[in-house]
Amino acid sequence: MAQYSQYKNLELPNSPERYNIQVFNKNAMVIDSELHKLDMKNQSQDELLATKEALNSETTRATTKENEIESDLASEIARAKSAENYNANNIANEISRAMTEDENISTALQEHILDELNPHHVTKEQAGLGNVDNTSDIDKPVSTAQQNALDLALSTHNTSDSSHNDMRLLISGLTSRLNALADSDDTTLDQLSEIVAYIKNNKSLIDGITTSKVNVSDIIDDLTTNSGDKPLSSKQGTILKEMIVSLTKEDIGLGNVENKSSATIREELTKENITNALGYTPPTSNTTYGVVSATANGLMDKSDKVKLDNLNIAYATCDTEATVSSKIITISSNQNWQLKAGAIICVKYSITNTASNCTLNVNNTGSKQVWFNNAVNTGSSNMVFGYANRHVWYIYDGTYWVWMGHGTDINTTYSNASLGQGYGTCSTAQATTAKVVTLSSYALVVNGIVAVKFTYAVPASATMNINSKGAKAIYYKGKAITAGIINAGDIAVFIYNGSQYHLLAIDSFNSNTSGNNSIVYSDTEPTSLIDGMTWVGK
Repeated sequence: MAQYSQYKNLELPNSPERYNIQVFNKNAMVIDSELHKLDMKNQSQDELLATKEALNSETTRATTKENEIESDLASEIARAKSAENYNANNIANEISRAMTEDENISTALQEHILDELNPHHVTKEQAGLGNVDNTSDIDKPVSTAQQNALDLALSTHNTSDSSHNDMRLLISGLTSRLNALADSDDTTLDQLSEIVAYIKNNKSLIDGITTSKVNVSDIIDDLTTNSGDKPLSSKQGTILKEMIVSLTKEDIGLGNVENKSSATIREELTKENITNALGYTPPTSNTTYGVVSATANGLMDKSDKVKLDNLNIAYATCDTEATVSSKIITISSNQNWQLKAGAIICVKYSITNTASNCTLNVNNTGSKQVWFNNAVNTGSSNMVFGYANRHVWYIYDGTYWVWMGHGTDINTTYSNASLGQGYGTCSTAQATTAKVVTLSSYALVVNGIVAVKFTYAVPASATMNINSKGAKAIYYKGKAITAGIINAGDIAVFIYNGSQYHLLAIDSFNSNTSGNNSIVYSDTEPTSLIDGMTWVGK
């Protein structure tokens, strides 16, 4: 039995060594595959080294950029806080001043509204009353003309753009300052909001720069640490390469393999080498075929193979006894045979049928009746249900076995045994009622006559089974045999009636009356004989 290497399962030559090109080629393919894997691992290490150097450079650049961002961010935050404090103070001052002015305006307006006598400080001259004296006129009546002139002056004052102009200017200036503060440029509030928005939108990037960077301490500088997320140093990659380069044939279990190129090996190969390696002589002609056709040899199509396997044409035999109606049909030549419509069988019967309304049970597929002459056959025709040594054809229609015909029996020379005749022997113990008789080629045939020599006597109610054709009762004078009829050494002659073996005669072992109680020799016939005894005249 071949031996194999420990790690790569290379087949090792047995001793004495025999050159086997198939084993060499198989081992060479495994070695080539493993060397290729090592090259790929080496390449992966080189690429990993390059990736690590690039990562270190990128880490340095990212660290520098991180420091710059942190510095700029700190400056911007400090400047934003300073601007925020400055603007907040100015806003507070402006709001306070505006509130004070608003209170003053409110007070002035309130006083103006409450000054019912002359809230707008209108002079007599302005109202066209310059010639009116300044004496108290609270009790003096006002003329209609005066009242109309007063109403006109008030209306003109209220609708004039110049009225209360100082308050309009004050409110307009305050509004302008508040709008300017809300719409300040990038050096104040907008710059601070942009910085805050940038920090929020790039939080994962900033966190990655500070927490996910690879440190020099993460690099593994040995070949024993088992870690799936640590980079290997370039030094270890060099060590691996040196180990691969220094591998020898002995290291991989090929110390006894010659250092020959494939071209040299092919040149040295001979037909004898190949024949010895294969274990047989390969054909010299082309044995590659296409699909077989009606005019050319070839390979069988799978659909044709299925059809061939499913051909339900089979040769069968039947050894069922003549009087038994359930005929057991056995197919041994076609294991793919199936009971389905279209199945055909050719049955050879070894015994001529005498039973009526027979059925056929083929390979235990169930008993089916036989269709003959457009009807189910219920008779006992041996032409339909079997004649000894004759072949009968049937086809299954899905319900019945349809009789198709029978062959002509051309065997005109029958052996006595096949006709139920012959000479057999029985050595079954005397006390055993089931007598077994040996008679080669014996067939159980109705009306067959057979002679049997018994080594031991036959007891009462005995049966006889010749050539394993079935145990049948032994009858004498129309009833089951009794003890003392057939003795040890007797040769008895029987005829088979389809159910029992009937005793016809006995050739006793002794020829005188002194030792034989079954035959009486006398010149005159006795007036009476014991049951089972026979008189023979001298």
